[in-house]
Amino acid sequence: MPKKIHKRWQQIKTLILLRPVPHTIMSWRFLLPGQSNAVKLHRKVFLHAWPTLPRIGWALIALYSTITWLCFFSWRQIYRSYRTHGKKLKEQFNISQTRQVLDLLNMTFLHSIPPNNYYLYSLFNQPREKWLDYVYPFQLSQWHSAMSAKSSAESQHLLTSKHDFAHAMEKAGLPAVRTIEFIKNGSAVKHEQIFTEHSLFLKPNTGNQRKGCFELHYLPEKIQYELHTPDIVTGKTNILEFLNQRFKGEDYIVQPLLENHPQIASLCHTNDLVTLRLVTGMIQTQPALIFALLEIPVTEKPGYVWHLPINPQTGVINHGMNTLFQEKKRQLIEEGLEGKTIPLWEEMRHIVLTAHQNIQDVPTIGWDIVCSSNGLKLLEGNTGWAIAPHQTWNSEPVLNGLLKQVYINYNQDNPV
Repeated sequence: MPKKIHKRWQQIKTLILLRPVPHTIMSWRFLLPGQSNAVKLHRKVFLHAWPTLPRIGWALIALYSTITWLCFFSWRQIYRSYRTHGKKLKEQFNISQTRQVLDLLNMTFLHSIPPNNYYLYSLFNQPREKWLDYVYPFQLSQWHSAMSAKSSAESQHLLTSKHDFAHAMEKAGLPAVRTIEFIKNGSAVKHEQIFTEHSLFLKPNTGNQRKGCFELHYLPEKIQYELHTPDIVTGKTNILEFLNQRFKGEDYIVQPLLENHPQIASLCHTNDLVTLRLVTGMIQTQPALIFALLEIPVTEKPGYVWHLPINPQTGVINHGMNTLFQEKKRQLIEEGLEGKTIPLWEEMRHIVLTAHQNIQDVPTIGWDIVCSSNGLKLLEGNTGWAIAPHQTWNSEPVLNGLLKQVYINYNQDNPV
């Protein structure tokens, strides 16, 4: 089988045929008049899913997903979710077994919401009519695609290409991380591009969640280099060989390896780079800061971060809502982070709001920014920012606040 056909077949199997959850919410409330704006937004996402496919393709995928969900995947997930969390919920919040099962059946079969979200978002604290005031992780790809449909190709490219993004932000006078080298797909990594007697960060020009990223540490006392992959590769020949193997198939950029500002390092008790995720949204012609998170890397689990909510207006770390998963909250209190203020908060707000002012046709953007030893640095902007961390800590459904205003305003020319 040709490579392209094989790859396409694997995508079809993963994204459609074997997908264990629906692509969007499919609620009976879509058929009723006079529904809330939150319900209308979910209906819009359902009707505008897979925008590049013809309508017959959309209909076949929706039908197949509905049948496999209702007949097979949903039952197994209800059982597993209840078995994992049901007893704990009853003990901690006194939610009866009967109510839990009825709620799980309701959300699974009347709205096509995977049952694990009942516990993840503490939906037992909300009346059923409020469940569609949330945005769920399983629908996120189609949600962002539908809600950013009017964004220009230029803006989408700017938020996809980290090299071009950094250049545009520098041109706008914002402190982006400079690109030292741009290594094009198919080009061999040269000795002088990476062995510069400085520590470097190497990442794909496109991509997210630190996938395919590597840290090259320069040890001046030994005059040696270590490539953290997360395994450690030593020796210049071995490092070059490893990178040339990994860099096949995509462009890479080389940037300085940033270190935490002393205030951040002392606040978070880690030497790993701490990032902040600030989500902004356009309301009329002005950007607003909607959500903010402190993301502390988990040293013992490479690739994982510990999310802590930040008050978008004050920069104060909050304790969040009372959820089933309270381990984070207890650790937050034990570490003494609750109530602390993020350093240089007003400057961070100004940077991300100014950055979004330069890309106004994108409704929401999740910005990654760091408070480094060399000052604030804007890493990148993401249109596909994750929703779950913001909602597991939020005191109310996200479609009750600024996020709803952004999307209603964005769809004024094409009402939801």
